[in-house]
Amino acid sequence: RDRAELLLEERIERPQERHQAAGAPSRVGRCLPAGDAMAAATSFAPGRPIAFDEGWSHVRQHGVEAALSRLESLPKSARGRILTPEETSQLYTITYQMCTQATPFNWSGKLYYAILDELQDICERIVEPKLAKASDANLLHKLIDEWSKHTALTKAIGGFLRYIDRFYVSRLALLTLKAASVKAFHDFVYSPNKSRLTAAFVKQVRSDRISPGSEDQHQTLRSAKDIFIAVGGEDSLHVYEEDLVQPLLQATEVYMKELAEQWIKNSTCSQYLYKVRAQLNAEDARVDSYLHPDTRVALLRVCERQLISEHLNTVLNMPKSGCKWLLQNDKEEDLKLMFLQLRRVPNGLAPMGVVFRKFLQEKGADLFAKPRYENQWENRLDDTLITDMVALHHKYRVLIRANFAEHNTFHRALKEAFEFFVNLPLPPVTASTKPTEPQGGRKRARQEEISVSELLSDHIDRRLRKAPAEMVPISPVLPENGSAESFLTPRRETELERKLVSIVDLFGYVNDKDVFGQFYLKHLAKRLILGRSNSVDAEQIVIGKLKQVCGNPFVSKFTGMIKDLMLARSLQNAFVQFVHAEKLSAAAAAADDAAAAAAAAAAAAADDDDDVRETKCTAGVESHLDPRQPFGFDVNVKVLTAGFWPSYKNEPLKHIPAKLQGVTDVFARFYATRTAHRVVTWIHALGTVVLKASFPNDKKVEITVTTFQAAILLLFNLPVSASADSVGVKLTEAEIADKIGTDVNVVRKHLYALVKGKYKLLMEEAGEGNGQARYAANWNFETRARRIKVPLLPADKSAQASEDRLANLLKISEERRYAVEATIVRIMKTQRQLRYAELSSQVVSALAPIFQAQAKTIRKRVDDLVERDYLELDEADDSLIKYVA
Repeated sequence: RDRAELLLEERIERPQERHQAAGAPSRVGRCLPAGDAMAAATSFAPGRPIAFDEGWSHVRQHGVEAALSRLESLPKSARGRILTPEETSQLYTITYQMCTQATPFNWSGKLYYAILDELQDICERIVEPKLAKASDANLLHKLIDEWSKHTALTKAIGGFLRYIDRFYVSRLALLTLKAASVKAFHDFVYSPNKSRLTAAFVKQVRSDRISPGSEDQHQTLRSAKDIFIAVGGEDSLHVYEEDLVQPLLQATEVYMKELAEQWIKNSTCSQYLYKVRAQLNAEDARVDSYLHPDTRVALLRVCERQLISEHLNTVLNMPKSGCKWLLQNDKEEDLKLMFLQLRRVPNGLAPMGVVFRKFLQEKGADLFAKPRYENQWENRLDDTLITDMVALHHKYRVLIRANFAEHNTFHRALKEAFEFFVNLPLPPVTASTKPTEPQGGRKRARQEEISVSELLSDHIDRRLRKAPAEMVPISPVLPENGSAESFLTPRRETELERKLVSIVDLFGYVNDKDVFGQFYLKHLAKRLILGRSNSVDAEQIVIGKLKQVCGNPFVSKFTGMIKDLMLARSLQNAFVQFVHAEKLSAAAAAADDAAAAAAAAAAAAADDDDDVRETKCTAGVESHLDPRQPFGFDVNVKVLTAGFWPSYKNEPLKHIPAKLQGVTDVFARFYATRTAHRVVTWIHALGTVVLKASFPNDKKVEITVTTFQAAILLLFNLPVSASADSVGVKLTEAEIADKIGTDVNVVRKHLYALVKGKYKLLMEEAGEGNGQARYAANWNFETRARRIKVPLLPADKSAQASEDRLANLLKISEERRYAVEATIVRIMKTQRQLRYAELSSQVVSALAPIFQAQAKTIRKRVDDLVERDYLELDEADDSLIKYVA
């Protein structure tokens, strides 16, 4: 039966329902009959159905009209309960009975549409005229008051019509009484006054921006915002966004544009940025105060566009206050503020990154434009150039980390800037070369172009040859609160490691990394051979950092050199043991021979006497053998793998001192026992000898010289028994060269240091012709030092350095040629055929991590490979290159 009644109601009331959903505003026709309303009754007879006119008249008079009249007199705080519980209960009983009576007396539909019609009439007849008469200044207050009354009335009506909402509305999927009431307010109150309401709201927001309002004003705007949201229906912001947000954003754009133009005229860059930050913070707080959170993004985007994006270049390039000026004057706080504000807008950091890059390029170019020189051995660039570059790099790396949040834009700008000026050509250095002949000569001037790669290698070499104090680990710092937790994990980083890491960071920006590699190979070899390195750990730190930048092939030779030095220790120990065993064996054999001869010569002697002699002889031999000095002096031999170490010029020294000759012979026998397929070549130019000299004045000095200088000095040696007046032998250059078995030019180079150097160990007597001067020992040599080292003269060192440098450059040129050819063949073997432009591009990309291949070099190598039948040109198209299998 209930289902039949429901279907009947649907057939009767569907047309009105469709009319209600078709559009707004709409007025549903009154369901009350024409004529006067029935008088209110205090009770209804039980057991009989309630007529619609009778029930509706009672509900309207004692429910709707009573509530409406009381709203006009009650204060806002007392609008929560207009009708008493007894009144609400009585009205609910009547409406419940009207909606649950049997058909045809079930008035659910009529009662539903009657109350909707009544609400629409109240909104149109009573509420809307009040807003129309209100002034613009009081419009929002009037809206808030009328909305408060309307919601209170809706709540009171909903209290006694709850049954209709719970059953009738839910069954037919109609608007709830609350939703219908909101729709009535929207259609008949809000819509006619929409433009005025929006203008009033926007005007008050502008006033609040100019002069921040009180909390009461913010509460008014907050309540008005809630009404804009509420009239759009539940879970919908379309009315709020279309009618309020869009006009507000348009007004905000105009206001922010005026504000920005005013600030630009009267502010510096920093002042403008501080004002922008304050304004954006105020707008963000404004959203929290009286706007919906979903408005935040759109509102701030409009503000940021007008305050930042539209004036981005003007702010960045303000004279005496822009980004460049801030960088020049180290205004880190202002730079951080600029970064934070520009990060708000799309692509806002890109122009700042460009300014940052250009500033660093200028700073680096200034370092290169004013080179400093040191007048020591030659006019080479001062070591402080690299120090300044490292300091510059460190300074702005710290700036990026502390103030730019490690943003990739500024890391890229830093990289591009350093790649620009690190690879700039240095101004040529004019070096004066002194003549190598003792007789004198004219100075020669030469122009040298020194690259940053050479300077970096030289700088690292100086660092690794400094005092080992820099290798002391940095101690942890005790916190101010006295906690000792930081000491649980002590820091192991050293000051030297920090500096080396910074230098290798600079190396990463260098294009010609192979130049650095070749020079660093020579420097590393000299440190390792001469024992000038701080420690192997320090060397491995640098090698490890270089490996991170260029890969394992780049540092393979460096690693091999370190390995050779580590193996040299065990090889030296094995050599000492070999010599010791060989001498013991020889001594034992000699003792046996002596014992046998003694036994044959004294056949009549007693057996006991023979035993005593044999024991003394053996003991005497063993007492002269020192395991640490098997030759009677210290010997340290380093075996170097030729593939790892630089190639050295092998200057002949055929007649080395007898004691050294014995060492080389024994070592040759020893090394033959370890390998039969390797040839040992002695590089005497790298050897050093310590001579213990005794002069007639009873002065004893330890002299450190090269192997060649030792051979020369020993030619003038006299026995200890010689008289103090003995001069010794006098020899010419040719005679010295003949005695030690080398070239005259080699003798002249080393002899010059002994005659003209700081320590004049030889004297020169002028001869009649060129090369006829005679040399003798300077027995009157005096020095306060107990140990001296004979250095090369400045001119000799400069000439040697220039010669080594030229050899390095030639080696680099040759290796580049091989690298380009190998890369071309490898690419062509894979591609089979390519056009020259594409091949050239791929070759440049492949070799970019090591050096920048030049187009003319690639062209020359391609032509050479074509001539050697590795490649061929297409007969129809010369630009097409083919690989010949």
